[in-house]
Amino acid sequence: MIYPVAVWFENNVYSAVVPDLPGVITEADNLDALRAQIMDAALGWMACERTDGRSIPAPSPRETLTDSAYDGCQWLLVDIRTPENA
Repeated sequence: MIYPVAVWFENNVYSAVVPDLPGVITEADNLDALRAQIMDAALGWMACERTDGRSIPAPSPRETLTDSAYDGCQWLLVDIRTPENA
């Protein structure tokens, strides 16, 4: 599933938040590393949710994510695949 990810570049660090996966927040020194960090954080979060018996939210359309918390971000679309949604 392709999730929108909010990305900021400040103080020479990329930070990312996956709005549909609460608590999936990460950072890295470059975009390639950031993508890997996003995947790692998202897959770990999803595994915990499943273990606790909760379902994984579907991705929201990017244009619906209008909260002011995302002001100034760039959007990245990341295909987060697990065995269940591959």
